[in-house]
Amino acid sequence: MNAIETVEALIGHGLVMSEPQQAGALTLLPLHHAGPALGYAPYPDIALDPEFTVQELAGGAAVPTLLVANGLAHDVLIPEGQVLVGLQQDRTLNVTVLVPAHATTEIPVSCVERGRWHASGDVASSADAFLSPRVRDAKLRGVQRNLAESGVYHSEQGRVWHEVDRMLRSTGSHSPSDSYNAVYQTHRGRIDEIVNAFTLQPDQRGVFALIGDRPVALDVFDSPRAMGALWRPLLRSYAAESLRHRRPAGDRAIDDSVAWIRSLTDGTAVSSTGVGLGEIVQFETADSVTSALVYDGAVVHMAALGIGSEPSTTQFTQPSARRAWHITS
Repeated sequence: MNAIETVEALIGHGLVMSEPQQAGALTLLPLHHAGPALGYAPYPDIALDPEFTVQELAGGAAVPTLLVANGLAHDVLIPEGQVLVGLQQDRTLNVTVLVPAHATTEIPVSCVERGRWHASGDVASSADAFLSPRVRDAKLRGVQRNLAESGVYHSEQGRVWHEVDRMLRSTGSHSPSDSYNAVYQTHRGRIDEIVNAFTLQPDQRGVFALIGDRPVALDVFDSPRAMGALWRPLLRSYAAESLRHRRPAGDRAIDDSVAWIRSLTDGTAVSSTGVGLGEIVQFETADSVTSALVYDGAVVHMAALGIGSEPSTTQFTQPSARRAWHITS
């Protein structure tokens, strides 16, 4: 199978959902699959290793690009949505990058702290929370447009800043430099209370998130190790998004999640050479935007973001009988 077919197969009939978990307005459905797993290290596992650094460009800092130097003997995964703090300003990954062992790679990023442009350390560090689903959605749609028009993985930076500002205002989070990271810093207690209500399942490789009745994010990795390493940062981003809502998903919305996932490949598929190793496969529909890194036959990371799609009318197994859902075509 080519890269597009690999992603379509995973979405079409490779995923299995287990029982939903809820806390506040946030509902999570653990995802499992039997696809191949690779032997890289997830970024949180090596973020403090001096042999792996994320820095500004050697010839002069530039907002949309950072330099990764991997001196380790294994590849390293930095996922789309990962927030990197420090340097001239906080940034986030535009697409998932698998950084080769013993290699230096320029990575495309977006600024999530527009009020600062001065050095805060020589090396970036990993934030405790990913970018929120709504900001990731805006970023990925811009990336897909710029890739189609100019062949580069750049976002529409103004739109990213707009969504960061909206997130800061709506959660009452103050930052003198308009840093997205202030959302988690301001609401750390409540966010971690929500996160602690959820349990990572054995062999879990992904998670699907609803806020109220609205599907907002799906993140799937090739291995349980990667899911475990990124579990809490991802959940903190979902929890932060849920702070503005009160009602959890109903049974109908949970069952309709299958239809939403199945619809991710309805848009036109585009495959492009990845940054580092692999290929990036992208889909965009009116209700979702999807970006997946495929390498050596594995879907290393797939992110799908929703912008408030209406619940599907498709019927599925009733909740009382539900134990696991196969996303089948």
